[in-house]
Amino acid sequence: MERKTVRRSGNRGFTIIELMIVVSIIGVLSTIAIPYYQKFTARARRSEMELTMSKLRMQFIATRQETLAEPTDDGAQIYAVARRLLGKVDDRPARLTGVHAGDLGARPQLGLFDQVQPAARKRARLNASLDRIADRFGPGAVVPADLLARKK
Repeated sequence: MERKTVRRSGNRGFTIIELMIVVSIIGVLSTIAIPYYQKFTARARRSEMELTMSKLRMQFIATRQETLAEPTDDGAQIYAVARRLLGKVDDRPARLTGVHAGDLGARPQLGLFDQVQPAARKRARLNASLDRIADRFGPGAVVPADLLARKK
């Protein structure tokens, strides 16, 4: 019996050491690259969300304003203007309501002894009396009557 040895020439494959080196290189690269990739995708998602939120915010913002003909320090007049402005807002809930005082240098400041109309003078005396009562007995001492009806 003759024994034949078969020799493969040129088609040898990889050794286990070569495979281990390639796997370790891939592992090192992935430990460096994956956290950077995750940070990059998170940053991209965050900026996309901020852009979407900005678009939605601009879609739902409603601004109302009214400029009075004459300067005032009358709380009743400011309240009436605020009620008119809130009446113009649709059914969406109002998140922030404020009063802005602007152009204070354009018109003369109200003086203590300026000539005012009788109704305005009466309201000014009422406001001053209410301020004195609130100073003496606290801010809840005098409330509008409709608030008392709502508490029941």
